[in-house]
Order: sequence, then C-alpha cells, then structure tokens
Amino acid sequence: AIYHQVPSFAFTDWDDTEYISENALLKGLSGPQVATEFSRYVMGNYHPITMLSYSAEISLFGKSPGAMHVTNLLLHLLNVVLVALFLRKLTKHHLLSALVALLWAVHPMRVESVAWLSARKDLLMLCSGLLMLLAYLQWRERERPVWYLLAFAAFLFSGLSKAMAVSFVPCLLLIDL
Repeated sequence: AIYHQVPSFAFTDWDDTEYISENALLKGLSGPQVATEFSRYVMGNYHPITMLSYSAEISLFGKSPGAMHVTNLLLHLLNVVLVALFLRKLTKHHLLSALVALLWAVHPMRVESVAWLSARKDLLMLCSGLLMLLAYLQWRERERPVWYLLAFAAFLFSGLSKAMAVSFVPCLLLIDL
C-alpha cells in the first residue's frame, strides 16, 4: 500500500536523465544493443545487465517512467520474498524471518530503490545476490554441482548488474563459519 503512487512517478533529476531519459545510446533490446551495453560504461559504472533491463522495457513500453517504476516495484517485492526465504533457510525461524523482511521492505534505503529509476542496479544486484546465497545454501546441504553452478551464475549476473556484488563473497564465508 505504501507504494501505490509509484506508477505516477516521473524521472528524477538525480541520475535518471543520464541513465535513461536523455541517454542517446539507450535503445530497445536488440543484438547490437546487447553489444553496446557490454562494451560501455555509464556514468563511470559498468553494469550491462542493468542497462539491458532498461532496453527491454523500452522495447515493451518506450521510455515510460511509470512502467519503469512498476518494474522497480516488482523487483523490490521479489527481493522482499527472497530476503524472507533466505532468512528462513538460514535461521529456521519463519515468523521472525517474515517480520525482518517486512521491516526491510519499508526501510527508507530500500524505498529509494523503487522511487529512483537509476537504482535499478541495486535491485538487480540484490535479487541475483539473494538467489546466489539461496543456491549456495542448497549446495551446502546437498552438495550437488548444479547448485554450485547456479550460485556462480547468479553471482556473475549480480556483478554485471552492479560491481558492489563482490560484497557477497564475504557473506559466503560467514555462512560457512
């Protein structure tokens, strides 16, 4: 309910112009666009997966800030579920995991990622990072190589969304401890 106004949000004056609305190199999803995004930096950052997510939206909806905000909201809601699942898997406390995920869902630092389109990189990095952590926990339990490969693939996807994904590596060490 706290996000009901999201579809009416416009581009912000922070970074949305450079990333999306006035970015002449950002076009609809295509082979050449994939090559473009994997070969360039945007505002000093290398995050081709994030930029390709914008390209996919442009193919579907044009450069519509409302549609992009809805996508950010959907990614945020998916992340809330993944946070709850990760905490439940890690701690075995169902209610506590749900409460922590709910608090996490409305925290101002997380709300910013929904309201600021350029923060899509945070949402994508976290989504794939949480998937990596969940796959890693599965690998620790079952020791089947497919889970390890899935964790590695999710980590790569996370790093190509935002370079700060390297911070997930110490999380794996903490899980092992």
